Amino acid sequence: MPYPKVFFSLTERLEPRVVQNAQDEALLNPNEWTTVPPQAKAGEYYPQLWANPNVWPVIVHNPGERDALGSDWKHYDLTPFLPPTTAVRLEPLSATIPAIGSFSETIAVFITTPGQDPTWMPTKDASATWLMIASPTVPQTTDGTVEYQVSANAGAARSANIYINGKTFTVDQEAGV
Repeated sequence: MPYPKVFFSLTERLEPRVVQNAQDEALLNPNEWTTVPPQAKAGEYYPQLWANPNVWPVIVHNPGERDALGSDWKHYDLTPFLPPTTAVRLEPLSATIPAIGSFSETIAVFITTPGQDPTWMPTKDASATWLMIASPTVPQTTDGTVEYQVSANAGAARSANIYINGKTFTVDQEAGV
């Protein structure tokens, strides 16, 4: 799997980490980090609000936390109060690509706030025929990566955008020689 890679915490409620190379990956304890995102049941989104009449409500961030709650806990569906689209954060926000050769790069996508539509899907400027989104090709419901490819450039410098749920990633390509 090429870099960057997205790692998810197995033991704590930590933000996913983007690892840029093998040296950084070697620093992560494999018993605490994985490239496989925590799995939710179909139609199940996080975070969730759970309440118990005997204690304060809690926010549950993943299926493991949910499963640890006892039978006195009740889930409150907050879906009607969510924004229409799932909010995401992109890392990085842009890239500058050399003119020579074709390149394949990735963008890390992190869900920051669930939406009524729980998916995200990349699109691009239609006129940028030199820029292709390789994956994903279907809507996604968890954190992940977007792989894009850039063709070699024999002409003037060029720029295009990839759009993911209202966020913009800019691809600039240097001029050909």
